[in-house]
Amino acid sequence: MSSVLRTSYEVVQQRDVPEPRESQQNESRDVTPGPPKEARADVDAVHTSEGSIGWMVPSAMIGFFLFATVVAIIHYIYCQHLDDKFVESTIPQAWNNAFSIIFARVFSTALAASASTAFTQILWWYLRRRALSLSNIDALFSINCSPLHLYQVGLLKVTPILWFFGLLIPFISIATIFPPGSLVVQQLPDVQTAMAMVPTLDVDYRGNNSAVDFWAYAMFDHGTDGEYRSPLIRYLSLGKRTLLEGSYLTRPSPCGANCTYNLVFSAPSLQCEQDTPNPSLEGRVFKLYSNVSQSEAISGSWNPRTIDFMAAPYQANLTESDDGHTSLYKFDLTYRDQTTNGLRNTSCTTLDANYTANITYENSVQTVTVDIAQGQALNATILSINSLFYHVVQAPDPTATNLTWENAPMRYFSEESLSELYHGVQLRSIRDALIRPLSGAISSFGINDEYFTTNTIIQETPLASMAYNETLFNYPKIYFDLSPSALQDLMTNVTISILNDATNMTSTLVTKTVYKSGYVFKDEARLIGAYAGTLGACLIFVLLGFGALWQNGTPAFSGGFLQIMCTTTYGDSVMNRVAQGFSQRGIENLPKDLSKLKVRYGLVTDGAGEKKYAAFGTVAETEVLLKRAR
Repeated sequence: MSSVLRTSYEVVQQRDVPEPRESQQNESRDVTPGPPKEARADVDAVHTSEGSIGWMVPSAMIGFFLFATVVAIIHYIYCQHLDDKFVESTIPQAWNNAFSIIFARVFSTALAASASTAFTQILWWYLRRRALSLSNIDALFSINCSPLHLYQVGLLKVTPILWFFGLLIPFISIATIFPPGSLVVQQLPDVQTAMAMVPTLDVDYRGNNSAVDFWAYAMFDHGTDGEYRSPLIRYLSLGKRTLLEGSYLTRPSPCGANCTYNLVFSAPSLQCEQDTPNPSLEGRVFKLYSNVSQSEAISGSWNPRTIDFMAAPYQANLTESDDGHTSLYKFDLTYRDQTTNGLRNTSCTTLDANYTANITYENSVQTVTVDIAQGQALNATILSINSLFYHVVQAPDPTATNLTWENAPMRYFSEESLSELYHGVQLRSIRDALIRPLSGAISSFGINDEYFTTNTIIQETPLASMAYNETLFNYPKIYFDLSPSALQDLMTNVTISILNDATNMTSTLVTKTVYKSGYVFKDEARLIGAYAGTLGACLIFVLLGFGALWQNGTPAFSGGFLQIMCTTTYGDSVMNRVAQGFSQRGIENLPKDLSKLKVRYGLVTDGAGEKKYAAFGTVAETEVLLKRAR
């Protein structure tokens, strides 16, 4: 160096001392050359230097702190940008992990650089004002880069701020573990919309319009003359299973694990209301079913005085003023209600309805909701006539697709009329899939040798509830929830079950949700808290560092040899004399006298007692060094 600048104190002025004659005579000898004359002139120059704060240290404390703040903000914006975006359309997950770690490491490195610089200013502030043992000084010089010295709890008593400052450095590294985990990869829904083929209920479909396809797609069983008899066993089974389950039957998804679509189709609905007792209901029941109990181990006979349940379908005649209908399909019930412990009566009419169904699959679990627009009541007079489809049964060529219905031997139907009849009978089949398992009678339930039941399975469904008698050890009472709304819901559930069994396909708009790997900014508080907490803690120490720098009047640098050299030039000090004998020993082999020797950084006087300069020395050898007044 051309010159060595000391801190804010006067440098000892070196006087020109004439060289000894002997030395002058030896100049001509072949010896190791000394420094050039220009260098000796610089070293020997007489000058006075006053310290100044300068720009490097303040810039380091402010610059690194602001840089760390900017990195934290950029990391937050980065996470916000990737939030709810798919991995395949942004950056690979491995790259994101690397970027997150880079953000955290750059943040911690910059903040540690700012904090370490501030720590050095506070350390030298203490060294100017307090005599510390050499072992404590040695620990303090290393505590900001080696947390192993934190175990010296004695430092907490001597210099608590510096001890906590040393704790801050590992805290920065630990705190920055959390921000990279704020942005995680999860399965995100990717909603796609497209036309697709899905199964639907089409009661009007007759295939290729031949007699073969007419019966192939019919939902009912017919007699030899083409009359309606009952729903096919397939649909009766669906009705019974729906009743026993208490809900509609589902089917596997035709469009993936997560999708939704709407369907519009025709199906029957029930219009039910509370009614007065139907005096002819009992006769209608036993016109259809036996009055002898038909269940195993139940041998009772029908008792009209102990009725629990009674239900039957029938045709109700109307006048000509009722929109041209002469009869309707009715279904009447009498049942024991738990609320009143008495009998209630409900009457239902079968209607033609349009269903709008929303079918949704979530994780392959189906949910169906329907909106029902009720239409006209079914015309029981026409749909119940004998030999209704005789001409279809007796078709000359069952496979012909151009069958002329006008030439039917039994009765004349136009194509439009035939379609309407086929539509009505199909709806009747769906309605009977519910009505027939419900119809029947129960009396004297729970009374030994008197219990009677015929046909109905209502007692086995969730619609029935039984009261246990702890004295008789049996269930002497049975109650039913067959309100008008409950019966209408039953018809809806059976219809949905049959819809889910349909094989006809139709094209509709399907909204499909496919789950893909995507980024989720799951825990903003985790990132913000870690960065903000660390910045806040460091800001306190940086402000303390600025205060110490201003009071010191000159910057201090951590770990620099020049600074150590400039502060240990008091050759006659006790510290130097003791340390000379141990220059080649390790730290662990130093004597206690040296490690416990208390020194401070202050003003010392040269050997001649003429000039003062700053260096380490004992309390007796030094004066307190404060910032020089301007």
